[in-house]
Amino acid sequence: MEKTFWKTTAIVFLVLFVLESSMIIWGIFLIEQEQDDLNECYYNFCSEFPQAILSEGVCRCYSFDDYGDYVLEKTKIVK
Repeated sequence: MEKTFWKTTAIVFLVLFVLESSMIIWGIFLIEQEQDDLNECYYNFCSEFPQAILSEGVCRCYSFDDYGDYVLEKTKIVK
């Protein structure tokens, strides 16, 4: 009974370690993908405008009007 308990505990902790590691790697991948999309929005698509916002996969380029308010100039769906 005692040998089976520590083996079961070791297997459970090993499975949990593998799941935690895969979730961390997946999270890092998602963060890097979002950063790549943001860089594409800022530097490739909206380079001639002073402000760019990326939200929910939509890149929006803004400029300023005479009163200092944002004016939407271009929109592009990223992915």
